[in-house]
Amino acid sequence: MIKNDKLLLILETIPHSKTLTDVANRLYFTQPYISKVIRQAEQEYQVQLVNRAQAPISLTPAGKSVRDGLERLRYDELQLNKNVQTIRRRQQLTITIALSTLLETKALPKIAGELHRLFPQLSFRLLNQLPNATEDDLLTQNVDILVGPTIDSPLFYCHEVNQAELAILIPKSAHRGANLTALKKDQPITAVTLPRESLLQQRINGFWEKQGVSLRPICEVPNMRLAILTAVELGAITVARPDLIKATLQGQTKDYRLLRIAKEQLMFESTVSVSKAATPLVQQVAQKLAQIVASADCN
Repeated sequence: MIKNDKLLLILETIPHSKTLTDVANRLYFTQPYISKVIRQAEQEYQVQLVNRAQAPISLTPAGKSVRDGLERLRYDELQLNKNVQTIRRRQQLTITIALSTLLETKALPKIAGELHRLFPQLSFRLLNQLPNATEDDLLTQNVDILVGPTIDSPLFYCHEVNQAELAILIPKSAHRGANLTALKKDQPITAVTLPRESLLQQRINGFWEKQGVSLRPICEVPNMRLAILTAVELGAITVARPDLIKATLQGQTKDYRLLRIAKEQLMFESTVSVSKAATPLVQQVAQKLAQIVASADCN
């Protein structure tokens, strides 16, 4: 029985190659090995898979059919593994919670402690500072509960917990402007951003666009804390929570300025979201988590 993964790699590479030697070079295999895999597959399926009598080589109709079938098998196997992992996690009573960068890291011990006190029979996996976690992670069951931006979809229950204030961090070496009007004079402004696909960064981009400010992103980082440190290092601006900026840059107050953004200009809600298809236990955990996150010590 041939190995499907190696055969699939070869069949996918053939349309982009002129010879079997070319295929071997692209895949870092030897040419005899490539020939052996194809020959074994043709013997197993009892059809010719590759036109190799003359260059450029090509797949026969049977070869294309086998390639497409193996691609479907690969996808099905990935889905099967994902489903099995989800079932295993549920059997082990483990709930995965993704937390956005708007939540203070210091809140995690209290969240973990309260969840354990309320649900001692469960174990929890907390994934912190995931700005690009989305509803897709809930739908695909990569996570059970998401603490982050409000999800506008009838497929989820969303429990609002707070509204985060944001500010513009302006390193001393970056720009002279102390307000938006002054910043506009320095356009385009060099900036450190969160991942472009994150909902938070999309809203921040919308804010800059409404202000008529042109950005020149010079670095993209996975979370706010790194954005703050990188912005100061590179002399670029970034947008983050003012309390997180002060906590990250303790003792460096002379090295930067803060320009707070009015909530009516850029308001960002944090919610605890859970799929309506989730088990009653997961939904119960989500409700309690919203109460914990909304408490004064976690904001």
